[in-house]
Amino acid sequence: MSSDRPVYESIRSRRAVRDFTDEPVSRGALERILRAARWAPSAGNRRLHKFVALEDAQAIARIKAISPGMFGEPPVLIVICTDAEQLARENVKDHDTSTMVDVGTTAMCMMLAAHELGLGTCPTTSFSAGGVRGALNLPDHLTPDFMLQVGHAKPLPPGGGGGTKLTIDEITHWGAYPSD
Repeated sequence: MSSDRPVYESIRSRRAVRDFTDEPVSRGALERILRAARWAPSAGNRRLHKFVALEDAQAIARIKAISPGMFGEPPVLIVICTDAEQLARENVKDHDTSTMVDVGTTAMCMMLAAHELGLGTCPTTSFSAGGVRGALNLPDHLTPDFMLQVGHAKPLPPGGGGGTKLTIDEITHWGAYPSD
């Protein structure tokens, strides 16, 4: 990575990893990723999320069976849950949009921390929340909102990866749109 712009280079070089090696993720690396989650921005600094970190292959396989968006066989799966008890304490109405934005910013901080550690990640949003709740025996006040697959990435095949990225001009409109 470029030492003069390490954050920008990490953002640019991070990718979704769907094929992991069998190499375990160290507890120290996992704790560092979870510490990064603690530093993620949140609306009003409310801290509405709890994390379930799975390292057991059988538990991860049970979750994968009810998660059509999970393609890999990661050695670690982190489930980001929203805590309804904390929502009530903070007087937040159900899962408002800021709560879900907080899930995303938390996940991105975790993905960047993992990338810095040489680990690959893949976000997973397509899963049965009720199934995950049951498989993990989550208390009623925790709702699984997002899952992050974590592990050591297998090397890409020649020519693999690096999907087409849109240009800035393709995704940006400069200034206000004209009124009709």
